[in-house]
Amino acid sequence: MLNSLIIRNFRIFKELKINRVNRVNLFVGKNNSGKSCLLEALQIYASKGNRADLYKIVLSRDENWESLLARKRKDSIRKISALLGYLFNGYVLPDINGKAIEIGPGNSEADLLKIRHRAFHITEDEEGRRIRTPVEQESTEDDFIDIQTALEVTQGEKRLYYIPLEYNRYISSMRRIVEFNNTNFQVAPARQINDSDISALWDNIN
Repeated sequence: MLNSLIIRNFRIFKELKINRVNRVNLFVGKNNSGKSCLLEALQIYASKGNRADLYKIVLSRDENWESLLARKRKDSIRKISALLGYLFNGYVLPDINGKAIEIGPGNSEADLLKIRHRAFHITEDEEGRRIRTPVEQESTEDDFIDIQTALEVTQGEKRLYYIPLEYNRYISSMRRIVEFNNTNFQVAPARQINDSDISALWDNIN
């Protein structure tokens, strides 16, 4: 359980510190003051940056992913990547290796969940295994054959997820978000929960 909370570079929060968090907490504020944003940050932390939850948060803002995917144009993926920038402070995808989203306890750097925009040079070792080697922003302009940009999710020294910003990988990832995410928490949005999610939650209770 969190006993304190820090949120950096997430949506409207450049930095938010809550020095004490209890078992039951009440957050109040005016409209557009960041209450939903705070809950979304907690959702991301609880799911350890699960890509399905990141997509769902952006989808909840009524962005039209399906029409962008259907166009199958090179500029579509750039537009989709820009939508993921909605998660960052300033609502813009930062430069490669720029400021990361940080969410977690304020007193433990090792437990902070971090989401950053990274670029990787993809190579293979002698056994044919793919290796990702991080590169700097300026290196993406060099003559590397295989460069992949992605959102990298880490916690402490552990890499949890890569979310490649590539068209084909987006197609498969976006199709998977319709699957119910069986995590040990539930966010009840103001617009209510759809029938299929309610059914899955009820099955889990049973």
